Amino acid sequence: MCPQYGIVGEGSKGRADYAIKKAKDLICITEHKQHKVPIGFTQNIKQLKNAYETNKRKRKRGNDDFDYLYGIVTTGWDWHFLLYTSGVISKDSKLAHTIEFTDDALKEGLEKEYQTLYKDVLSIIVGLLMDRTCVEDVQIEKGLG
Repeated sequence: MCPQYGIVGEGSKGRADYAIKKAKDLICITEHKQHKVPIGFTQNIKQLKNAYETNKRKRKRGNDDFDYLYGIVTTGWDWHFLLYTSGVISKDSKLAHTIEFTDDALKEGLEKEYQTLYKDVLSIIVGLLMDRTCVEDVQIEKGLG
C-alpha cells in the first residue's frame, strides 16, 4: 500500500490517495468527503487513465492480455469499484457498497450484521488483489513480466 502515490500520464499528473501496487500493476484508491464523491470519481478515473497510459508505454511487445486497472472511490461509508480499460469505464453496481458506522455497531448481538457488511467490501478488494496477482503470475510465466 503506497500512500500519496504519484501517477504521471499524458498531459497530467497527480497523486492517488492510496495505491496498491505489485510490480507494474496498480489499484488506485481515492477517498473523498460524502458531498464530494463526484470529484472523487473524476480524480480516480484520471488517475486510472494516467496509470493505464504509463503501463501501456512500459509494456513489452505482445503483452496486451491484461489491459485493465481497478479503481476504488470511497468515503469510508460508501465504496464504489471501477474497472478501467482502454478509455472504457465500468462500475460494479449502480449503488454503492455501504458500511454504516453507527452506535448500533457497538451494541452486543449486532456484531454479525456489521461483520457481513465489512466482509462484502473486503471480499471485493481481495478479489481485485487476487486477480491482479494472477495477471502478474501469468505474465511471468510467459516471460513478459
